[in-house]
Amino acid sequence: MERRRAGAGAIAVAALLTVLVPALGGRAIPGQPQAIDIAAPPQIGDCVLTPPRPPSGLSGRLTTDDAGRVQVGPCTGPRYGEVVGLLSGQVLSSSLDSGRSAVPDEDLAGAACDRMVEEYQEVPPELRDGALYAGTWAAPLFTPTLPMRADALQRAAGRDWTACVAVHFAGGTELGTFPSTLRDSYGTGSPPPGSGECGDAIGTGTAANGAGAVLSPVPCDRPHQVQVFGYDLAASLDALSTDPATGTTARSDADLQASCAGLVALLTRMPDPTAGGSLAVSAGSASAADQGGTGHWVDPSQPVRQCQVIAPAGRLLSGTLLGLDRRPVPWA
Repeated sequence: MERRRAGAGAIAVAALLTVLVPALGGRAIPGQPQAIDIAAPPQIGDCVLTPPRPPSGLSGRLTTDDAGRVQVGPCTGPRYGEVVGLLSGQVLSSSLDSGRSAVPDEDLAGAACDRMVEEYQEVPPELRDGALYAGTWAAPLFTPTLPMRADALQRAAGRDWTACVAVHFAGGTELGTFPSTLRDSYGTGSPPPGSGECGDAIGTGTAANGAGAVLSPVPCDRPHQVQVFGYDLAASLDALSTDPATGTTARSDADLQASCAGLVALLTRMPDPTAGGSLAVSAGSASAADQGGTGHWVDPSQPVRQCQVIAPAGRLLSGTLLGLDRRPVPWA
């Protein structure tokens, strides 16, 4: 009898072990479960605190998981970019079939970001959303933007967003820093020193009137001869309205010069855009062959009129004229 009991007990223990041992042999995970800290979306007015590597201009976009080197937060250090707007979820793109489709579209994000940076900086309403000043002049993009999307972990957690980040290219594709906030910078007349489109006149033509000159781009916070305030995108229409008998067009040189002066006055806020005659305001033509970064399509084989302010011979400008108002001209 005792043997039977002992045998039955052994069988019971063996059966119990067949249940317990697999559960204890590698299936159980020690420790306590931990919640993953998912970063919240950036806030409008936050800054990119570290320069992205490689330079973001090569890809045209930023991501917060760029090898962990893109840090966004309150502006307590160098400003390599400033968040000027947020787009919730995936950016919607146009579709001929349904009107809209929920797929990321960087071109649409870029257009939305351009509008947001104009509002953030209080760009004059006359020039927002690609409007032509006096029906003629297209102003160069005031501050370029790059879309920055949530990283993979944030998207997996349902936090999908696209932030519009205003940036400053110090040269080529290298990101420079802003010395101060961009918020209301045109409304207050205080855009960053490098804002605008500047350069030196080279090749044929002279800087005195801009006729036929080629503009070699130079950052506006470095010494330069010329600052461009607008491009005449309606120039191609002149050929359609030219009187074959007289060779004149519906838009006279005097009209173009007057509208150019109005554009410069609007953007510089200067009571006298010529600064007492020391600067020349010109609606001259220049070759488009070497004009990169205008933000507008031009035929490189054709001359294009540009509204520009030109320093006198022997002198250079060292900063932007945008929003200058009554402050001294930034001579080099």
